[in-house]
Amino acid sequence: MKTIGFFNIKGGVGKTTASINTAFQLSTHGKRVLVIDLDMQGNSSRFFEVYSKTAPSVSEVLLRQNEIESVIKQTKFTGIDVVPSNMRLIKTDKDIMLDTLYPQQTRLKAALEQVQANYDFCIIDCPTYLTLALINGLVAMDEIIVPTEIDEQAFEGLEYLLEVIKDIKAFNPTLTLAGVLVNSYRPNNQLHKEGLEWLEKFLPNKVFKQKIRFSDKAAEAIATRQPAMIYSSRSLVARNFRDSTKEILGVNNNGK
Repeated sequence: MKTIGFFNIKGGVGKTTASINTAFQLSTHGKRVLVIDLDMQGNSSRFFEVYSKTAPSVSEVLLRQNEIESVIKQTKFTGIDVVPSNMRLIKTDKDIMLDTLYPQQTRLKAALEQVQANYDFCIIDCPTYLTLALINGLVAMDEIIVPTEIDEQAFEGLEYLLEVIKDIKAFNPTLTLAGVLVNSYRPNNQLHKEGLEWLEKFLPNKVFKQKIRFSDKAAEAIATRQPAMIYSSRSLVARNFRDSTKEILGVNNNGK
């Protein structure tokens, strides 16, 4: 099982949208996918219609109160299961710090080892703030994908994000940056062109070739709780996520 985290310290850059649509696209390739929602807002959980204020969630997994298999929820999409989150994550950090009997940073990694034979991919939808839940996610990951918009504030956070990855290597030495996925891209906008040039110089060979073009269809699909490919299969955003997922799989546009 390959574990990929979608992480950016800047909010509003399409992190959850990228997580959801990548998970769905992977499933269309016949892959079994487990989505871990590590954001207390539970947007991925809500999208997949497994959100609950009271049912066991990723918090109970991190606190070792429930085995991960008992928390996993099936979704209406073939091949996609979810470990949901909710607002209890606010308190989870404190509870983890108080529980000194077990390592604090490796709990999610240990839990995922129990189910790794059941899935081809694990997609982790990360929060934007550095918490013990996020640290657990980073320690469990093989790769990080950074969704970003062409935005000065988002770019300012990239240097800090790279420092976070460097620090996490003390616990997860094989963690790698798979790449930066540019979202809401407008190719005819001069500022976007210049921003993309800067990004490609700052992180050479680390920017996905496929950009996710700006489209109202992305927000419309999320609002209806459908992946872009189901909501509008011919839309630009659906085709963009199809091709960015092929990059993740190492498949070219001819299917090879």
